[in-house]
Amino acid sequence: MTTQEAKEEKPLYLGHRERLRKRFLKDDGFSMDDYEVLELLLTYAIPRRDVKPLAKQLLAAYQHDLGAVLHADPKMLAEKFKIGEMPVALFKLVNTCAARMASACFSDRKTIILSNLDSVVEFCRHKMAYLDVEEFRVFYLDQQYRYIGEELLSRGTINRTHVYSREFFRHAIDAKAMNVILCHNHPNGDCKPSEEDKVLTKNLCEELTAVDISIVDHLIVTRNDYFSFSLTGLIPNSKVQEQMKIEKRKKMLAK
Repeated sequence: MTTQEAKEEKPLYLGHRERLRKRFLKDDGFSMDDYEVLELLLTYAIPRRDVKPLAKQLLAAYQHDLGAVLHADPKMLAEKFKIGEMPVALFKLVNTCAARMASACFSDRKTIILSNLDSVVEFCRHKMAYLDVEEFRVFYLDQQYRYIGEELLSRGTINRTHVYSREFFRHAIDAKAMNVILCHNHPNGDCKPSEEDKVLTKNLCEELTAVDISIVDHLIVTRNDYFSFSLTGLIPNSKVQEQMKIEKRKKMLAK
């Protein structure tokens, strides 16, 4: 076989992959569409196939939400799209890296979580926003609002999860927590709290106060938004609001 014949037999998608990779490296994918970013990701798991049609098909199936594709159920990917173990492992690897970067505020026990609530929100969204059922998670903080640990308290249905206050109190006391941040997700995409959410938060605030534990905030996360009970005044004497006033005052003095 001549050199010319070898070049002619070289799959066309190989040159396309190289161009795609160079475009990505040029500006970290800023100029690329979501399907092109997903296509490039798939090239590392599916070596001998034009994966552009698959990338477009996946995005169309998940309402053009790249995050939803990466968090998709492996069984669904295998059955509907014939995607094997390698792409699924790569998707999970990307999600794990993103979650670990988002959890950086928890890695240093000296970090004051009260000043890093945005990072807590991002971590919760990575961890919970794409789930099909509700989860209820708690973050334990010490007296200085430093991170002690976290726990998944319950996992429920598509629109409900149960939190048993007695079990919650026992775990919080065992963790030696003085403050807690609560978080749960709404799989339906609406981050507004239900009446049940409001009643639960109010009851937990009152009951925890009796054992000298304060709720710093209760967050509800969705794929594109979040709701803060503290920022909306649904948690009395909110330390979050106090902290925001302090930060605002610092910015004004710095001008």
